[in-house]
Amino acid sequence: MASRMWSGCRTAEARDAFTRAASVHRELGNQGGLAFALRGLGDTECADGRPAEARAAYEEARGIFERIGNRRGLAAVLRGLADLAPHAAEARQAYTEALGIYEELGAGTSAAECRDRLAALGE
Repeated sequence: MASRMWSGCRTAEARDAFTRAASVHRELGNQGGLAFALRGLGDTECADGRPAEARAAYEEARGIFERIGNRRGLAAVLRGLADLAPHAAEARQAYTEALGIYEELGAGTSAAECRDRLAALGE
């Protein structure tokens, strides 16, 4: 439901839904669900022009995805962090790491998006 709200540009409602989902998953100890809720929250915060909040959600999700071994989730969060990076070098590093994961997983479209973003950075 939160994803539908976010894609429909209802960011305040999506933020509330992702925040509630994160709380429920945290309470249940469901690390995968928590990571996906945090990623959605990060995407929502980013879309709403709240980079500090987006970065915090992405960083927490990153740690969880790394711990549970969810490479696709990790790559998506890295791409979100790259989009928010204050310096080209930081963005380049995150896009490159995400690209490697996407290539490893055979995720062609996502890999191509990372290549395009790296090209835009001058790589």
